[in-house]
Amino acid sequence: INCIYPSDLVPFTRRPLFVVIDGDNNEAFGAINGAKKGETAAILLSPRTSFHRTNADSPHHSGSLFTAFLTAPLQAFCLLLGLTASDVEMDTYFMAEKLLSSSLNDWGLNLAALDSLHPVWAQILGDPFLRRLVLRFLFCRAVLTLHAPTFDKKEFIPKCVPSLPASLLPSTVTCQTLIMQIANIFGATDSFIFSEHFVLTENIHGDTDSMSSS
Repeated sequence: INCIYPSDLVPFTRRPLFVVIDGDNNEAFGAINGAKKGETAAILLSPRTSFHRTNADSPHHSGSLFTAFLTAPLQAFCLLLGLTASDVEMDTYFMAEKLLSSSLNDWGLNLAALDSLHPVWAQILGDPFLRRLVLRFLFCRAVLTLHAPTFDKKEFIPKCVPSLPASLLPSTVTCQTLIMQIANIFGATDSFIFSEHFVLTENIHGDTDSMSSS
């Protein structure tokens, strides 16, 4: 009687509803999307199984990795790699943070311009706070899909309902570019699995510029 069930949220779908579910039984909440009692709900679902690093013991982290990616994506990226604050120079961290912020902003602009975008996501993206959550979700999905220990393992990959456009799937050049660039900044490209012939291009100063796939 003290639990929240998917059906409890259905009345709120008379207007666009945005829900983030982080829990072991999150799959049940995907059924809200099929309820014929209101508008389509936009739902972000955590992975069925959360990835844990035994050597990543951070006193500043609590909660699941999925929640960490939605609230502090770059910190979550470092946590996934087992990096602590003492392992990363501040200039390096700020470089990665600037790249991530700029790239996610570009993702948001491109996403909003797509004709294939579901109407409920179009409404959600109009709110700056919710847009950040959606973009961080996309980043999280790409990172966990390409991370070697969780590579393409469905139980470790978060889901969204309804589906977001295929142009930002983890397998795309857009997503792989960002993940490899950030991984390169931290010297961790070997921790990820990228498409064959996907090559990192650097300029003469050593700054990550672009990616190429042949």
